[in-house]
Amino acid sequence: MREYCRQLYEAGYMPVCPNLHFPQFLNMKTPQERKAALEMAQNLLRRCRVVVVCGKALTDTMMCEIMLAQRLHITSTTLDGIMVIHNRKENAPATGEVSG
Repeated sequence: MREYCRQLYEAGYMPVCPNLHFPQFLNMKTPQERKAALEMAQNLLRRCRVVVVCGKALTDTMMCEIMLAQRLHITSTTLDGIMVIHNRKENAPATGEVSG
């Protein structure tokens, strides 16, 4: 997860990763605290403009987050998609236009 966040940062985004943050102060093995973490993660998602899906496998939690993003009209994409856009911007002509 740290590497994914690093790549997003290098692409010019501000990564928000509850899976890295919340375990610093919550016991994720305790059902009540795990539930609180999931609720806080959804509240954070509501404040985001883009949801970036990382990794090869989708968990049930990830699917719920993607569906919530869709209901809220928040763009969902993959890290690979973000990197394609980032690379196109870096290689764009000096006019700043990006084709595609």
